[in-house]
Formats: sequence, C-alpha cells, structure tokens
Amino acid sequence: MGIKYLYIKELAPTNEIRQKQKDADKLNNETKKLRTSLGQIFVNEYNKQILDNFNLDVLISALNEVGAQNPVLFCVEEKAEACHRSLVAKALSDKLGVNVINL
Repeated sequence: MGIKYLYIKELAPTNEIRQKQKDADKLNNETKKLRTSLGQIFVNEYNKQILDNFNLDVLISALNEVGAQNPVLFCVEEKAEACHRSLVAKALSDKLGVNVINL
C-alpha cells in the first residue's frame, strides 16, 4: 500500500519512566488496560527525559524524507491519552501548528 514506517527509538519511554507509571497505577488501583490517560508523573518524566532532549526537527526531516504528508502515530493503548505517542503528537502539533486527530 506504499505506507512508510519509521521507528524512532529515542522517543520510547525508558524502563524507569514506565515503572513510575506502573507505581502510580498501583496506587490508584488502575490497570494499564483500563487507564484512560497517562499519570502526571509519567508526563513530567517523559517530557523531561525524552522530549526536552529530542530534536523534533530530526523527526520532521525524517518524515519529509519519506514523503509523509499525513503522518500517523499508532498507539497500542485504547485511548490515545494513555499513550506516550500522544505527548509526541502534541509536541509536533505545537511545533508545526497543526491539529491532531485521534481516530
């Protein structure tokens, strides 16, 4: 179908960040499967450790190189707000001045 796929390992949350979310889930009696949004500790740590140190221009250039006109971020979570990719989508949206559509 001509769909290009990019894997950007640098945008993956670390085990430490994931563990902080698991700990927050445990305190809130919430399971990953039922979570509807990321915990604030995850958001803070992901932004601090990952997004603040990642050059979005590199991602934008990579998307341009493969001719991506409408990039799609696939989440494994049922709710986009429960996935770290929603944080990446927001950062791209803010930088590019485009809207994010969750399907």
